[in-house]
Amino acid sequence: MPEIPSQFLDRLRQILPQDRKIAVLETFTFAKPPSFRLNRAGLHPEEIRLRVSSQGLEVVPVAWYPGAFILRLGSISELERTPSFRSGDICVQTLSQMLPALVLDPQPGEQVLDLGAGPGAKATQMACLMRGQGRLVAAEKDRLRFRDLSAGVRMQEAGNVTCVHQDASEFAAANGDCFDKVMVDAGSTEESRFYLADPRTYLSWSEEEIGAMVPGQLSLLRAGVQALKPGGVLVYSTNTFAPEENEAVVNTVLQENDGRVELEEFELPIPNVSGGLCQWSGTEYLPELSKVRRVLPSAVLEGLFLARLRKR
Repeated sequence: MPEIPSQFLDRLRQILPQDRKIAVLETFTFAKPPSFRLNRAGLHPEEIRLRVSSQGLEVVPVAWYPGAFILRLGSISELERTPSFRSGDICVQTLSQMLPALVLDPQPGEQVLDLGAGPGAKATQMACLMRGQGRLVAAEKDRLRFRDLSAGVRMQEAGNVTCVHQDASEFAAANGDCFDKVMVDAGSTEESRFYLADPRTYLSWSEEEIGAMVPGQLSLLRAGVQALKPGGVLVYSTNTFAPEENEAVVNTVLQENDGRVELEEFELPIPNVSGGLCQWSGTEYLPELSKVRRVLPSAVLEGLFLARLRKR
């Protein structure tokens, strides 16, 4: 069986806190259990747990997110055959991918933008947090991802969500300074999803691939900042460890905006978190990059990078 690239592992050892290196490297040897969450406001978590359990599946509530569950016994395909899934009452989503919306914290009545929104799990999660009040625009330029996004929104019957099939930069140019909150979940090299038993997750990895991702990430984050109202909040997230795709991208946008955008401190409801890097491979970043956060992989969580920015 192929092995995870040694160059990736060498880089990762430089990124991780000293006391977490062994534990994190071990997480690449096993699959994370599936998870899901309530997908409609007003549903009671215990009611959903009983409904799903009645289908022969064993689920465990997530302590830090009421309405989220880990599937301990059963498969995703079995879960997707339940009436609760088919009705749109629940949404399959990894626990780590539930965190960006919680950090953004969209409120009822706000104007919210989700850039690069396909396939739509974060958009429907935010619609649920907003309790159907306010306006959420979910923009996606890829045709297939836009199709999945539109289908998910229809299934949830999220009346406050508008799906837009458009490039993020074009949308932001026409809608500058319009949104209270902006979600930028950028495509990445997906390093946090490497799994030793599935070579497809890591065989294409290279430092060249990291470099190829950065222009798109920069474009998406710039568009998000442009669309954000003064005083508004933006969350930038990726599924990768690479500082070039994370701290470096945020650092570039902060420097381009020359004080008009600032990083904010924020808390996460989980223990396995580290701060940001202020230098990488001989390049110095702004000192405030220490405020970004990395979710470190665990038995149930994938790795995740998160930054919360405010437009002054």
